[in-house]
Amino acid sequence: MEFFNKYVELGKDLKLKRQNDVYLALEPMRMRFLNLDQITPGDALYVHVANLIDIFVRMMIQKAGGNLEKTEYWLQLDHEGYHEKQGFFINHKTYKAVDGGVIINQISTHMQSNKNISLDNGFTVAMSVFKARGKFVKGGFRGAAKKRLRGRGPRKSERIKEILLILL
Repeated sequence: MEFFNKYVELGKDLKLKRQNDVYLALEPMRMRFLNLDQITPGDALYVHVANLIDIFVRMMIQKAGGNLEKTEYWLQLDHEGYHEKQGFFINHKTYKAVDGGVIINQISTHMQSNKNISLDNGFTVAMSVFKARGKFVKGGFRGAAKKRLRGRGPRKSERIKEILLILL
């Protein structure tokens, strides 16, 4: 953790606006890189950043009480070099599918196509961890969500056609 605390600052002032507290297991957290210019010369910067992101993701999943195989999360990669004002999102992934190495590879593809993006103090990673979802069943969602209201309209296709023809 000494390595993590030396090169990362955690905060809650997020640009991530879309959130639903019903599904969040933990309040979203932002990670900003610090002192990346002080990394030992000769060491690859991308390896250190991949390790920092990996530690951050694992730490957040552990705080949420999840596991690395099934707990889903969102990441928002943000830098002023992104053309979009919101950065780039990695949605509904698990640690097993997307860890620090996969994320740094994604960042490297962004850096190859957009020379304004770089691994510096302006690069931030925001993360949201989600609660385990209930089972999806035919006709809706079985879990913590409320049941859907049934509609009152006609169910037979013949009747729907008649109503539409009358309206036209």
